[in-house]
Amino acid sequence: MLSRSDIVLVKHFYQERRSSEEQSKYPEIRPGIFSIRPVWVYEPGKQSAGLKGAVLMVRESYFFDDGNMRGGEKAEATLDLDELTDMRNALSQVQSSSAPWRASAANDEIELQFSAKDDFSMSAFHGESQGDILDMQIGPRSVAINLVHLPEIIQNVDAVIQLLNSKS
Repeated sequence: MLSRSDIVLVKHFYQERRSSEEQSKYPEIRPGIFSIRPVWVYEPGKQSAGLKGAVLMVRESYFFDDGNMRGGEKAEATLDLDELTDMRNALSQVQSSSAPWRASAANDEIELQFSAKDDFSMSAFHGESQGDILDMQIGPRSVAINLVHLPEIIQNVDAVIQLLNSKS
C-alpha cells in the first residue's frame, strides 16, 4: 500500500513514548533516547485493510563543544504490529527470572538478541564487563538503557500494542 503513488493515505500518529539512558557522571552529556510512536496508515474508507505499527527512534547521547553539537545522531525504523508483538515477547524473555538464559548468567556474560526487518535490533546483556543493559540499535545508531528501566519499556510497548489493537 505504501509503495503505490496513486492513492490517498491517512496517517495517524499517536503519542510518542520514551526511555532514556542513564545520566552520565558528566552533566554536560545528554543521555541517548529510545522512543516508540504508534502509527496507523490506511486509505480513506478502508481502515480495516490499513497497516498498524510503530516508528522506533534512537538518538545517541550528545554534548556541546564550543556551541557545536557532538553526537546525537538519530535513526528510525518501522515495525508492523506482528513485529511489535514479537518484540514484546522478546522483552518478556529478558524480564523473566525463569528464562533459560538466566540460569547460567551468574558467572557468565550472556546476550539475548531480537532483530526485526527494518534494521532494528535489541540485545540484552548481562555480565561484569558491561553490566545489565538493553541495547536498542537501528542501523549504526544505538542507545544502551539500564535493565532497571525494562518494566517502563515493556509498559510502553504494551500501551502501543493495546492502542493499535483498539483501532478498527
